[in-house]
Amino acid sequence: MAKNKLVRLLNDPTKGMNETYGTNGILAHLFRRMLRDLNVSPMRWGSLMYDFITDPRNGVPDNKKDQTSYRGNFVKEFERRQMTWKVFCKAMRFLQLPRIELVIRAHHRNGKVTEHATFVNFGVGGPQDDDEAPDEPETSPHDEEDGLDEAAARLHQEAQQTD
Repeated sequence: MAKNKLVRLLNDPTKGMNETYGTNGILAHLFRRMLRDLNVSPMRWGSLMYDFITDPRNGVPDNKKDQTSYRGNFVKEFERRQMTWKVFCKAMRFLQLPRIELVIRAHHRNGKVTEHATFVNFGVGGPQDDDEAPDEPETSPHDEEDGLDEAAARLHQEAQQTD
């Protein structure tokens, strides 16, 4: 049953984004959006799963019984309509992302827009550039009317390049 639900979810063009709800649904929605945007098919999912299960950094014992059990529990976590931060971080490692950048664009009642960003490193390989991953979160407040300050302009430019 779980496998059918997963296949249905992965074959759905929206990856079930409209099925997430509540505060913990935000992370599930974001993960499903990433699955959609990255066009993760059931075949790609299987490849990612194999890589994740067999990577010693993930602590899954090297035997079929434990790997099968882990795979089943793992799939159940990702099928849920809500997701904890811990499971979301596991999902990012599953997607083989060495790091992510979290950016909050806050829209204040007075019309002011501020941006706040930080990096989360997952240690799954890939380039690590200290200039791109500061130890402290970047905070770059700016007014839409006054234009972007330098840090916000850089973040905005990087976001444009990834689109």
